[in-house]
Amino acid sequence: MKRLGCLFILIVLGLSLGFLKLITDYEAQDQDVCIVNVAPVSHSWHKYLRRMVLIKISQSAFEFKLDTLPRNPIYINSSFFDSTGKPIGRVVLDYRSLHSNKVKGGGFFCIYQGKPEIQTSIPLKQPQYLCQTRFVGIRDGKIQDNICITPKNKALNYRSVLGFNQKGDFYILHSGRWGFVSMRELLETAKAEGFVNALVFDSGSSLEVGCKTEQIDHEFKAYPDWIKEYFNIRKPSVYITAHKR
Repeated sequence: MKRLGCLFILIVLGLSLGFLKLITDYEAQDQDVCIVNVAPVSHSWHKYLRRMVLIKISQSAFEFKLDTLPRNPIYINSSFFDSTGKPIGRVVLDYRSLHSNKVKGGGFFCIYQGKPEIQTSIPLKQPQYLCQTRFVGIRDGKIQDNICITPKNKALNYRSVLGFNQKGDFYILHSGRWGFVSMRELLETAKAEGFVNALVFDSGSSLEVGCKTEQIDHEFKAYPDWIKEYFNIRKPSVYITAHKR
């Protein structure tokens, strides 16, 4: 009986390790986009059971814009949103102001002729597209600790951050289905993966991200559309999108 018990334990352990390896080693890529699963940077033992998704995008191969719909091949919700789904903070679509309620602090995701930029103060030059966020997550390689200490941001939740590495490539890091993380875990993971400047947008139930190319079919939504419709959960009203040049 002892041998059977030991054998059973070894089988369960082997299957568990195999499952962890499977979800850890997931990778999909084409010429200009690479997607990998990563474990969050964390001091908790259960970090190995949580997964985040890192999307690496060659900026030179894609043209960016803002849209009111999540259009393929690449999209992620922008801004923060109120209970009705309206954006909190300034939003500009094709030089026209969609929402002008500027919030104090935060950062700006600007797009000039299809090229994205992160700015931490009001842009002096009018961008074609702009969305404002409450939080600058990483600035010049340094995590902004002040946004990590509030009770809401200490809680584990679906989260996302987007920005650039040292070479200027565009990165998105977002929670996977089991990827509940705190704000600090999110930003420390982003920094470890090469982010040098990054903005944090609305997450939780608002998180929607997709990347669909000839070789990649990736999409994550905190809640499927039918659940949001049934329970009257508001959808984001502004998205950052990208398509091949």
